[in-house]
Amino acid sequence: MSKNEFTQKSVKTPLFILALIFLIFFFISQQIILMHQQTLYYLKSLGVNNSELSILTTLSLCAPVVVGFIGSIFVSLLLQNIIMEVTYDNLIFYHPFFTIEPMLFLPLIILFVINVIGFYLVNIFIIKSKVLKTSGMGAIKGISTFQQKLKWTTGKLNSKTRIGFAFAFKNVYKNFVSYLFLTLAFTVLFFALQFNGSIWGAVKSYENWHAPFKSIKLNHALPLFNVVHQNKEFSVDNSPKIIDSYQTISQEELNQLIPLDLAFWQNTDEDDIINTLTTKMDETYLPKETVKAMMQKMIDIINEDNPAKPKNGNDKSKSDGIKTIIEELLGKLIKLKKINPEFDGLNVVFGKVVKPNNSKNEMGVYATKAWHAKSARKINLIGFENDDHSYKHFQYDQNEQPIISRQLKTNEPEIVNLALKANISQTLAKRTNIKSGDEISLELKNIGLERIDQRDDVISHGISPKIILQVDQIVEEETILENVYVPQTALFKYLALTTNQLDTMSGILKEQYQMIADDMPDQYVSNSYYSSKRLPTQLEYFTLPILKQTNKTSDKQADNDPNQVGSHILDYYAKEDSKKYLQSATSDLLIFDLVTQKLYPSVAPMLGILNNAIAFSIAIALVISLIITILALLENKKVILLFKAIGYSKREINLYLISGYLVSIILAAMTAVGISTLLLNKVGMQFMHAVSIKMDLNFAWHLDFIFTAILAVVWFFCLISWTITIYSRKQQPKNAFAVL
Repeated sequence: MSKNEFTQKSVKTPLFILALIFLIFFFISQQIILMHQQTLYYLKSLGVNNSELSILTTLSLCAPVVVGFIGSIFVSLLLQNIIMEVTYDNLIFYHPFFTIEPMLFLPLIILFVINVIGFYLVNIFIIKSKVLKTSGMGAIKGISTFQQKLKWTTGKLNSKTRIGFAFAFKNVYKNFVSYLFLTLAFTVLFFALQFNGSIWGAVKSYENWHAPFKSIKLNHALPLFNVVHQNKEFSVDNSPKIIDSYQTISQEELNQLIPLDLAFWQNTDEDDIINTLTTKMDETYLPKETVKAMMQKMIDIINEDNPAKPKNGNDKSKSDGIKTIIEELLGKLIKLKKINPEFDGLNVVFGKVVKPNNSKNEMGVYATKAWHAKSARKINLIGFENDDHSYKHFQYDQNEQPIISRQLKTNEPEIVNLALKANISQTLAKRTNIKSGDEISLELKNIGLERIDQRDDVISHGISPKIILQVDQIVEEETILENVYVPQTALFKYLALTTNQLDTMSGILKEQYQMIADDMPDQYVSNSYYSSKRLPTQLEYFTLPILKQTNKTSDKQADNDPNQVGSHILDYYAKEDSKKYLQSATSDLLIFDLVTQKLYPSVAPMLGILNNAIAFSIAIALVISLIITILALLENKKVILLFKAIGYSKREINLYLISGYLVSIILAAMTAVGISTLLLNKVGMQFMHAVSIKMDLNFAWHLDFIFTAILAVVWFFCLISWTITIYSRKQQPKNAFAVL
């Protein structure tokens, strides 16, 4: 929010509150004056001037105003304490309940004086009106033109209907005031209820949206391929070379691979083991039992203290390095076990991404990080497979062309005259103010690794192609992550079309993107799969990507055979890249019910505030309803007595009085729903961000809200009906001539 917008809202809010306070002052003052109309008229006839009469009526209100001020101080302290509990985690000091600054009393006194002056001015305005004049006392009161037209219009209706219109006309002002006050009370109640429901909806939205899937690990750190600038010593030519980091297989295909289990290590000849590790690694995998045993063995070796074997500096350095890596990996495995008790170890697959067992409910995506320079944030790019379920889930229009032409901007090259249609999450839309139809430019991360040569000690660099997206739909269900959704096939077609073939490197990349797109839908490059179990598939089967091609022989042609890539165990290791990739083992792990559980503590204090706000709003609404009803009944006392004196039943009298309030209650409830929706969209997000809760809220017609809204209308109608019934029952016809 800009400074000007904040200033405008800061000014408008107090003005709105002052307008409501003035309306309340006016209504209460008018009703009190009308209740004592005869007494005040008599005093005025004796010569008491308007100012003295206004002071008299104002003083009669001082006692309740004082009591109200004292009560409001304690209520404000209670609300302050509740709000402080929400932000307690961000505070480092103790905050006692009775935290009142001495300077607070000065504005309280000023506010009290303003209240008294406000009542005085309203009273003198009403007293100077015709209320205390002869015409206002009903002595020579005539029939207005509107009443005459109303009589002519309703002349053909039956008597009860005409009386009903007369009652409605007489009480239209009170019903209007009732409508305003009930709207205010209902708005507070509905806003609190909807805020509560929206928080729960936001907390549960991620889990509900992904049902029946229960988990996924987004393999952002898994490179799609490597571009190796080969060492001249081992290369046939100096051209760069593409190495695929992985391929996707099913669990049935995994079962066809060689398991490097404990029996393999114990019962296989050493030469065969070496041969497998150096020529057949792409045909093997490590079962989780083997991983556990190997980890324990390596820990035992590192922890051995053998003084008979002195270690030189280099040996000690290597040992410490291995120990650090093993301890780090162990720590991650322990963390995974804590996060997900179902985790009992991981199977390691070499250059393979394993699909889930149930292909019927399979949903795979290519996940990578993208940099949005305009908002300076990393977002998730999700490239989904081209199946009906994925299109429906990510709300992408399957019938529209995903790649469209766009208007070039100044100094833009011709190659970027295309845009890729994309859907974005609601979270991203709200936090970056991106709307449907907007264009966004992204720089993709980890789509590949570019290595200077094949030596281990050379640090690789990421390939970061740029894409231009045109936002089509906002996915409202995604309220947690900042995601962009595009079809996987369209993504790589777009990359092939927009990669400018200026040199050998860009030409190779262009061909690679086109080849990937052409292989779909037979072969996708999905690196992450949604799982129907709480244990993500990519955690159960952990992928080690192919990072390079190890030179094994002096035969250059054989070494450059792409079929040999991944066959050597060292193809999966490259110092910094391997370390960085292992560090991502526990990142981007989403177990959807755990997401809900983790979000709950952040909103629990907020829910406590809302429950208290609901209780306060119900109490306020009850008090307002009773005050308005009682004041209206006191003014209608003469009419009630007159109707009883001429023979109308209690049921008929109650029906006439209640009908107007029923309309007011229904209209107030409908208006309150609209206002609470507006407040939720405008104020709710600002308040959530103010208390450091990054969660987006949406109005939703959930059953709890609908039931509560209907119950509130029925309850207040029954309360007013009960009050009117009791009051009218106590009015006796014999008292009619005493007051008429």
